[in-house]
Amino acid sequence: MAVQDSLVNMVTGMGVAGRDKFTATQYGVTEMTAEQCNVAYRGDWIARKCVDIPAFDATREWRAWQADKSDITGIEALEKLLGVQRKVMNVIKRGRLYGGGALVLGVDQGDSSEPLIVERVGKGALKFVQAVSRFELTAGPIDWNMESPWYGEPEYYTRSSSIAGGAASSVKFHPSRVVRFVGKELLDYSMMNGNVWGDSVLQAVSDAIMQAGTVASGIGQLIQECKIDVIRIPELTENLINAEYERRLTARFAGANSIKSMFSMLLLDKEEEWQRQTQTFTAMPDILKMYLLIACGAVDIPATRFLGQSATGLNATGDNDTRNYYDMVATEQKVDIAPRLDRLDQIMVRSALGSYPDGLFYNWNSLWQLSDAEKADIANKKATVMTADVNAGLLSPLVLQKARENQLIEDGTYPGLEQIIEEFGDDITERDASSDQNPDDPNADPNTAPDPNAADDGQQGQAGAPSRTQNGDNGAKTRKRVRTIDRMAERIRTPLKDATPRTLYLRRDVLNGADIIKWAKSQGFDTTLDASEMHVTIAYSKQPLDWLKVGAAPDYIGNDDGTLTVKKGGPRMMEQFNGGAIVLVFASSPLAWRHCDVINAGGSSDFDDYNPHITITYKPPNGLDLNKVQPYQGVIKLGPEIFETTNSDRDRDYENR
Repeated sequence: MAVQDSLVNMVTGMGVAGRDKFTATQYGVTEMTAEQCNVAYRGDWIARKCVDIPAFDATREWRAWQADKSDITGIEALEKLLGVQRKVMNVIKRGRLYGGGALVLGVDQGDSSEPLIVERVGKGALKFVQAVSRFELTAGPIDWNMESPWYGEPEYYTRSSSIAGGAASSVKFHPSRVVRFVGKELLDYSMMNGNVWGDSVLQAVSDAIMQAGTVASGIGQLIQECKIDVIRIPELTENLINAEYERRLTARFAGANSIKSMFSMLLLDKEEEWQRQTQTFTAMPDILKMYLLIACGAVDIPATRFLGQSATGLNATGDNDTRNYYDMVATEQKVDIAPRLDRLDQIMVRSALGSYPDGLFYNWNSLWQLSDAEKADIANKKATVMTADVNAGLLSPLVLQKARENQLIEDGTYPGLEQIIEEFGDDITERDASSDQNPDDPNADPNTAPDPNAADDGQQGQAGAPSRTQNGDNGAKTRKRVRTIDRMAERIRTPLKDATPRTLYLRRDVLNGADIIKWAKSQGFDTTLDASEMHVTIAYSKQPLDWLKVGAAPDYIGNDDGTLTVKKGGPRMMEQFNGGAIVLVFASSPLAWRHCDVINAGGSSDFDDYNPHITITYKPPNGLDLNKVQPYQGVIKLGPEIFETTNSDRDRDYENR
């Protein structure tokens, strides 16, 4: 007996070949070309939303790194500098539209065709991240070795480009320098037919999209014919063969139409008949909505998000649909996007910090945004729980205080709370520790504080006497917290004085040190400083000063992201300091102005004048003649200003150059 996986009924003919028409139905696939994908994306709003919405939603709230504050600042600064968030969104769009896209990583480590060793990536090594489509890369032979980490991927990628006035050139990239994104993965490699990527997300839903678009277009055409005037004219057919009759007929009804427009009346001959036919569209909205809902289901996006329509039904809000969709996007972030970004993150973190700290991770920010009322309700509930925990006395008040501080900071309840705690937290803790000696005297001498374990009613030190902690009396703790809050409020109300004076080492790191090293090698320098060590000192003040008086660099100095670009050319020269350091001296008015800002704010300098310079090496080649060295004339890219205090080791370096 043959086993079948569908129902067959010989009496009715269901499932019987030749009798049931459905037995002739088969699946077929016509692969969309790049041109079809482009036309669909550019010409059809449904197709465009199908591609754009999930990519936008997956990246719009981005992610939050969990690490030391200084590390987070460095990572996020590099992310912003390279435009990682926007480029990840763009590459997801390309992957969804064309079936494949990639992030090409420009890392300063060997040739681009060589394997990238992530563990050897140094600070400042990641130079660029570019988002491209599958059609901008040519894939090499597929690696079918199951023991290879690149199984199923090309052994290399090639990017061709044309150079103005010359022949086309090509660059080869090892797969370790390419982060792949695909639209819909092909699950059987044997059926790929040379396609090393995947299918466009439009491939499987194109019928639903086209049908919805066709229905909308058809209804639009019907609207053009919703009202038609029908006029019956005797012997019209026989007379139309006469050109003069046709001319007179056209003129006659042109005049009739003019009279109708001016006087709202239609003049007809006695034997002519006039009738108006109108079309009704009672069922059309429901039909169009049904096809649009089918398209929403096909692309897996709720109608409330895809069409922007309100939910229907009694007490319907659409929240459940939206939450389910956001849960699906969050799963996509964790299961698909995060693993693909892992190599980029490993490289980016090392490039930003110089190493990958232990325990570093990130969380995707929530896509669901609470309303102000919901935020207030949740904050009230958290405060109620906190009060209950304090009254129960099961945990140390200090532990609860720190936990509550972290909770308020993460929730963003009080703007600037973290900075306030960093500035005043330790001082407040010391005052609180001494305030139990007299609950009513906030100015009591901390050196006369009694034993915190002493019993009440003069029973201090008596064995077995109950303490305030033992009998559950939290009055002193409550008064202590109130005094803490009062003192903090008083500090906030008091105008801040000048910041504590401190020494200042103000600099900008060189961002294109690799270009300068390449120039130095061409000029005969055997050894140079590492690119990550190259910088420009703006000021080195051993005299303490108020940093706030120096202020940040004015908006008209530098780029929007805080960096500074020194253009090509201008006066440049090579000099050797007494300590042996070989430096490139160049002119820059913005740097000279900033040096003056430090001096005017009360800073000091060990030199009479200031000339910006970059140290090239401390070990010049034997017999080097600086007069024969052609100074570096290219662009100098400098990072944001860095404020640090001086130290003894740096002082010796600074003086013995």
